Amino acid sequence: MKLVELKQAQKTAISNLKKRRFDELQFYTFKKDRSVIVKLTENAAKLIESGYQNETVDLDDSNAKRLLKTAFGREFPRSHKVYFSSVKAKK
Repeated sequence: MKLVELKQAQKTAISNLKKRRFDELQFYTFKKDRSVIVKLTENAAKLIESGYQNETVDLDDSNAKRLLKTAFGREFPRSHKVYFSSVKAKK
């Protein structure tokens, strides 16, 4: 895991939804007690929040950017940096 800026993490998540380089992206707070996880399958994407709000949401092209930004704002309200981890896509 590496520590990245919050805005860079948001851009990474959104660009991965378009390019599908990773199967799973994980973002954690410094204490690792709250997280946002984006899981990609062949034809779908899921957003999993755990922390302030525990919820799983299906993402599609029309609502993905908005849902990601609100999830990041809700789970990381005072954070400037988050831990980032990814799982490579198998080809």
